[in-house]
Amino acid sequence: MTKKRILIICPFPQGVAAGQRLKYEQYFNIWRQNDWDIDISSYMDEKMWEVIYKQGHYLEKFFGTIRGHFRRLIDVTRIHKYDVVYVFMYVTPLMSSFMERMVRIFAKRVIYDIEDNVVKPQNSIIQPNPITKYLKWPGKYQYLIRSCDYIITSSPFLNIDCKRITSKGYCSYISSSIDTERFQPKSEYL
Repeated sequence: MTKKRILIICPFPQGVAAGQRLKYEQYFNIWRQNDWDIDISSYMDEKMWEVIYKQGHYLEKFFGTIRGHFRRLIDVTRIHKYDVVYVFMYVTPLMSSFMERMVRIFAKRVIYDIEDNVVKPQNSIIQPNPITKYLKWPGKYQYLIRSCDYIITSSPFLNIDCKRITSKGYCSYISSSIDTERFQPKSEYL
């Protein structure tokens, strides 16, 4: 039996972000047991992760952004080799939906997993960096919702919005889950 191949396109390096750990990283072993080869392409590398939420470090952040976009260009050239592309949150965090469109054009199937309610206007969300507010284009999320083969949402309300937007009609609310073998309720109370 030929193994199926999945490319995971995500914002952060593996194992560092709670959203990624709770949404899909914990299932890697199960996917591998079911004959899936998994390749992960994070936008940020470890070097950028170390400074991204710190004040300053503008030069490191700038070059980290360049490296992230370069990784996405490489992804676009190899994306046709995968049976499924799993996009978590976005393909690139900044600028237009160009990279998202390239992924959609070259991928056989795209699953889009949304952690937060990104379809609502961003005006009410406090931006930690006022400069990035002007570099983020919310239309990229709308494009992904509208064009992907399947959408996984993190809330019932977001699921309703995505079902209204998607052209494919395949959308499910899947709550973030916890590995109950690893995390168990404390039975002793002080």
